[in-house]
Amino acid sequence: MSNPLTTALTGVCPHCRRGPMFTGVFMIRDSCATCGAVFFRDPGSWTGSTVVAYMLGSGFACVVFTMLWATGTLELWSGWAIASLVCGFMLLTYRFSKAFWVGILHNMEQVYPDPDWRPESERPKKPRKKRLDLKNRT
Repeated sequence: MSNPLTTALTGVCPHCRRGPMFTGVFMIRDSCATCGAVFFRDPGSWTGSTVVAYMLGSGFACVVFTMLWATGTLELWSGWAIASLVCGFMLLTYRFSKAFWVGILHNMEQVYPDPDWRPESERPKKPRKKRLDLKNRT
């Protein structure tokens, strides 16, 4: 079993610990390029990462609110400032939340390679579709 926190911090596949999980800042691959482990098998399995990001954002909002209240600087405009900070914080932690959730799914044995997976170089080439030439029709 892998540690979800280690998976989140490194951003690599929890199964083989070699293949990168992300293609961009927020885009996660469908499967690992190294071992073929599928990260999200079910259509709604990514929802957990949203819940993790929401929990982190809510905790951050509670800390900021408590700090402002304790120091006596809580004003009417503070709610908008806290909401803006929480939105930014959730964007910063969303990648971490996705990787953390994939680590949790791996521990629940839902992230594993497909049995018929092959590396890209060994996959058969798909035949190219012939284009319909509308100019030279006879």
